[in-house]
Amino acid sequence: MTVTALTPAGWEAPFPGFSQGTIVDIGTHRLVSVSGQIAVRDGELVGAGDMAAQAEVCYERIAAIVEAAGGTMANLVETRTYLLDIGRLGEIAAIRHRHLADPPPTSTAVEISGLAVPGALVEIAAVAVIELGAPAEG
Repeated sequence: MTVTALTPAGWEAPFPGFSQGTIVDIGTHRLVSVSGQIAVRDGELVGAGDMAAQAEVCYERIAAIVEAAGGTMANLVETRTYLLDIGRLGEIAAIRHRHLADPPPTSTAVEISGLAVPGALVEIAAVAVIELGAPAEG
């Protein structure tokens, strides 16, 4: 099994020892694991204090990573959402609904005490499975 690190072209490199995502090709399918995404653009937090704005950027970042692996948001099979205040989960429901295909992927939401970027309110991770097609006959 080979695991390949994935960072979309033009993105900042993650901290040493971290990947934005990883790819594992398994026969006719590609498993893409997307690291937790925080609302950061050009090294700066986006949407200070605004849960919905931060979730929007998280989903945009997830989409870019999955697309770099050859898929779309319709390929998501799991999401994990980490929030500083679980009582604010409803603030991201419309954002989530707009970005995720039907049927929606499985999901988990967890309240946590802090995130790696000061001011971040939400972090979202995902897993996608992309069909590659039949392997070439050799």
